[in-house]
Amino acid sequence: MPQIKKPAVRDRILKSADRLFEKKSYVGTTLAAIAKDSKTSIGSIYIYFSSKIEIFYTLYTPWFRTQIENLEKSAAKISSPEERLRHILHVFWYEIPTARKGFSNNLIQAISGAEPGQRSFDLLWWASDRLMNLIRACLPAERHGILSGRVLADILFMAYGGYSINYKFGFPHERIAEAVDLMTALLLGKPVAARKLDPMFGYRIDGPADK
Repeated sequence: MPQIKKPAVRDRILKSADRLFEKKSYVGTTLAAIAKDSKTSIGSIYIYFSSKIEIFYTLYTPWFRTQIENLEKSAAKISSPEERLRHILHVFWYEIPTARKGFSNNLIQAISGAEPGQRSFDLLWWASDRLMNLIRACLPAERHGILSGRVLADILFMAYGGYSINYKFGFPHERIAEAVDLMTALLLGKPVAARKLDPMFGYRIDGPADK
């Protein structure tokens, strides 16, 4: 006889998981802990979700979609293409990775330990398309060729993952600001400032580019 699913129980499981993922991280949260916090059992959790990663995707997907949609709204208010581009990169590389005490770091933990069949790329493709559309609107027509394919989106998301991890390590905000300035210049085809080696944090901007 099929189990009867109760929306209230499913909602309770999700709320507990969401709270635990933020507090203890994806890796630090077990199904047993979710069951205990939600006052249910592991067996009951499996009635609603096939795995811990499915619970996480259920929580993370709408949250991340909202972040991208909010980025689209805030970017639309900036008239200067260069400042809009800088804003897009800043939000994507700093504000979203640091939101909710670095909640996106849970995504890196989840997908790095997932089985091939548990990985979904739907959210990645959706966000990549929205992000590329935002950036395309900031670039002159002659620069649109660099957006062909998904290479740039791959680079941006690799940095996103790295900054999500580094947030937990206290990665300095100044380094992300420098990365935003550098990527903005590269995308617009503008001269890049000269850089020198910082003994603690690596390369940094150090004056105008050589002419």
